Amino acid sequence: MKNSFYSSILVVLAILFVLLITNREALSQLDSNVIMYGAGDLQSLAAGTYYYNWVTSSFGMWGDGSGTWANQWRVTNVDIDNWSSFTWYFNFPPGNYSQIRAWDDSGPLSYSTSISGSRIDVTINFRNIIQPGQSYHLFLYITIGNMASHSGSNWRAYWTVSPGAFAQSFLAALAIPSNSSFQSISPTPTAQWPHDLDWEYNNYSSTMTIDVYYSSSSTVNVPLIQQTNPAWSNSNYGNLPNTSGNSIGHFGSYMIGGLVIVGSSVPIGQKLNVSDFQPNPSDFNLWLKNNLGYDAGSLIVQSALPRYAQENGRSLYFRGFVSGRDDAVLDFYLSSGYPVILGVNPLTDSLGRTYPVHYVLATGKTTVDGTQTYSINDPIYGTTTLYDQWNNNYYSMTLFSTIPADRRTLRISAHSPVELLITDPSGRKSGYDPTAVKFWNEIPGATYFIDAIAADADPSHGLLEAKVLLINVPTDGDYKLSVWGTGPGIYEINSFASDWNGKLSRQKFSGTAQDGSLSTKTITYSSYMGVTQVLFLPLILK
Repeated sequence: MKNSFYSSILVVLAILFVLLITNREALSQLDSNVIMYGAGDLQSLAAGTYYYNWVTSSFGMWGDGSGTWANQWRVTNVDIDNWSSFTWYFNFPPGNYSQIRAWDDSGPLSYSTSISGSRIDVTINFRNIIQPGQSYHLFLYITIGNMASHSGSNWRAYWTVSPGAFAQSFLAALAIPSNSSFQSISPTPTAQWPHDLDWEYNNYSSTMTIDVYYSSSSTVNVPLIQQTNPAWSNSNYGNLPNTSGNSIGHFGSYMIGGLVIVGSSVPIGQKLNVSDFQPNPSDFNLWLKNNLGYDAGSLIVQSALPRYAQENGRSLYFRGFVSGRDDAVLDFYLSSGYPVILGVNPLTDSLGRTYPVHYVLATGKTTVDGTQTYSINDPIYGTTTLYDQWNNNYYSMTLFSTIPADRRTLRISAHSPVELLITDPSGRKSGYDPTAVKFWNEIPGATYFIDAIAADADPSHGLLEAKVLLINVPTDGDYKLSVWGTGPGIYEINSFASDWNGKLSRQKFSGTAQDGSLSTKTITYSSYMGVTQVLFLPLILK
């Protein structure tokens, strides 16, 4: 057994993984852009040994040349005493790192970072001490800027890669956007799909150079599915009463867009073809009803879509909801090969909030009459453009990707004459305070908005509507929810949570509001259990 003294001396000697990436403008200067991954304990200096049962290193490319590095290991400790952590070193100018996550089979792991110049050190703390003879399975994801360089629509991804320590099985994988195509590939992959490459080897500890050219497009090829199709248009929608006016044909616009996104996802690590999954709105609608996919007002819970994808052998991640217009974000997702759900056809409430009541799927950029706009699949009006059908305006975006992201969400919806204000465990607020006449937006990843769907895209035909507080990647702990009455009536509040593994849970409660009333609830969120409890406090009349 080796003295734990050696665990303080690593930094240089136990390099597990070396990745060299260059940009097109500096191809002769490979050493200028280096990523180094190293173990956090000095096994080699201590003469301690370990080996990898397997290593999987996947790179998912975004449309701007950044990439998400997704690595997972199963490592066996041979003779290292009290092994408790790993450290990986990333040094890639200019040092643009984000969205770092670490976890094992039981859930998220804590980590710490240290930054110096363009270098970042990420230390992952094991859940338990790994003793000699024990194995451990863990993951690390990190998004890195400038992983590929380009000239126009032509891109180059170039690096050398090695597992460092001996690996019984080693897999390096590259996924380019689904609207891209390979131009040249070196070395020859052991497996290839339209947008994915694998290099897989057994008993491997060597170094290889990966050099891949590909071309990109701003158009995403996805099928048109219309809510008015007779095959499903008369199916009862959501949890609404079973009447002729409450059908998919009337209210199915958002659900249809989400289903197309699920059906068109081709995940990293699961090389499925689009044809392997045949989306059917009736089946999807039934699944949503039976699996916490609709709130009390039959509005869709966004994190239910990735869960449905999981159950159909696909990997999809909710990336966030944007209230308002942001062409830069929309262009980024389209260039990365992802269609985006856009909210169109707005209403405006008494507080001046503009919100959409119909939903279309953006599929690319185009020009109409000299005006830049977007190609859309409209579930009512078919294939058209935002310019031709909706005055070139949109008012919200719902974002998904197959590149991994944190699955944790908290969604609170209110169906009643109330406004919501939430305070997170750190004291930050999001929502609306009628007494201060103020909107709060302090919680990272939180959005407060009106969620609505109009029958036939026409509010006069019927309207589903709710106030929604949506938090992407919530902090564990107690959230104080203030429910402010804006008029007399019964309210119902639904709290939906997605845990670290994407499992959904729900808590619901109801009450009676009056104009100026205040009711306070405590909602406890856990990364492992989702929503765990709701505490009721008395109604206060203001």
